[in-house]
Amino acid sequence: MNGTRFEPIKHEFVDREPERGRYGAIACGQDQQRIFCLQAEDGWGKSWLLARLYLDTPDQKCFKVVIDLGSTKVKDEEALLENIAEEMGGPISEHMAEAMETSAGKIDIKSERDTIIHGDVAINKVVVNHQGGSDHLSVELQDPHGYGYRVRNLTRAFIAGLEALPPSKQAILFLDRFEKATKPTRDWLVDQLLTGMRDGEFPNLIAVVASTQPFDFLEAREWRYTAVHQHLQGLPEDAVREYWVQKRRLPEGDLQTILKLLRTGGFSPSALSNFADMIEQTTATNQA
Repeated sequence: MNGTRFEPIKHEFVDREPERGRYGAIACGQDQQRIFCLQAEDGWGKSWLLARLYLDTPDQKCFKVVIDLGSTKVKDEEALLENIAEEMGGPISEHMAEAMETSAGKIDIKSERDTIIHGDVAINKVVVNHQGGSDHLSVELQDPHGYGYRVRNLTRAFIAGLEALPPSKQAILFLDRFEKATKPTRDWLVDQLLTGMRDGEFPNLIAVVASTQPFDFLEAREWRYTAVHQHLQGLPEDAVREYWVQKRRLPEGDLQTILKLLRTGGFSPSALSNFADMIEQTTATNQA
């Protein structure tokens, strides 16, 4: 995803300074952890924070992509890898695009003895019939690996792209709605990608993962050296005030009422944004 998607959020974002600071340390290599896990209930600003962290990271220092794991476009790990290939850019996309182009394979046949196979193609048999001095070829194809092989092929290409990155650059995956990931997608992420990061296989890769549910895999002790598990809390009152008065330029006279309403819900960023939208719309209607 490019930064354009997040411009409206950029101008309204407030607080989350501790989380931004911790991410900054990870992104700059000052922190040995490479996986930043953000957990909070719906409406507590996970996607908002991902947007901010995405924008905090200069394009010239990394190749980055935001993927919504709850999207219907990410139905499995193959679709996830294809999203990365399309959006990441640089050597990673180049290697993965090549893998996608050759995964279906092709066959160049000029004669029975001159058969060239490209990519992921298995031939059950080639039948040559000589009729009138010409060769008529009947080719029966089969891909014995199918879906699983395509995933492995794209995974290898992703890793090759990581290895081809210049020393000054890294890859960053921002993964939203981890709790919505399908089982194949989750299994690939945890068992191959994140576990590989834990084991030191991808030193130039960072993952920022947001979820409403606990990250069960982090319960094992070996993750503590690689992953940061951060619970998001409600916004402090000074951040609410900043958002209301400075970011949204709404009447300060309404603020005390809004603060009382927010206290019942723990100062949810989503509730704050909804209240601001409601007051903004009401003001516009009254002025019309």
